Amino acid sequence: DRLHSVLALVWENDHLYEQVKSLIKWITNSQYRQLGFDYKESDSDLQKLLRQRIIASAGSAGNEQVIAEAKRRFALFIGGDESAIHPNLRGTVFALVVREGGKEEFEQVLACYKKFTIPDQKLAALGALGGSRQPGVLNTALDLTKDTSVVPALDVIYIFRSVGGHRVGRHLCWSFVQSNWPLFHARYQK
Repeated sequence: DRLHSVLALVWENDHLYEQVKSLIKWITNSQYRQLGFDYKESDSDLQKLLRQRIIASAGSAGNEQVIAEAKRRFALFIGGDESAIHPNLRGTVFALVVREGGKEEFEQVLACYKKFTIPDQKLAALGALGGSRQPGVLNTALDLTKDTSVVPALDVIYIFRSVGGHRVGRHLCWSFVQSNWPLFHARYQK
């Protein structure tokens, strides 16, 4: 988590950014090999928490094995096998798939968001929608914040946080907020 904070500091310096990503990938690789995606009854509470963090960190740093497994499990999940992704990993897998995919993956996660009834699962899907590295997909995610019939007014922060939380979306998010300031001011001024 702290190394990801460093990424947030060096996001405009390509060389440093890639070096920190390589360090994260190196640190998380052996942990990922030990933990994998599958939860076991023998797991301690710390192992359960660590699994999600390691998969998220390794995947966002570009670990190809983690990304491939996330995509495989997501395809199974979308195909109807809800057991393919443990509920504790859904947000992480959704975020990796949206990050590595395109419009299709975005739409699939959006459909999950609309279908889910359990609040933490809805918010996990919603937060993943802003993780794309494609500006067009990010604009679609940001546009969702204007329609409270899709995203409740109190939940738009999940999209802003995910779009503004990475280097492709940071400036895009700020420009969007500035362009739509009258709408957000009117909505939240009270």
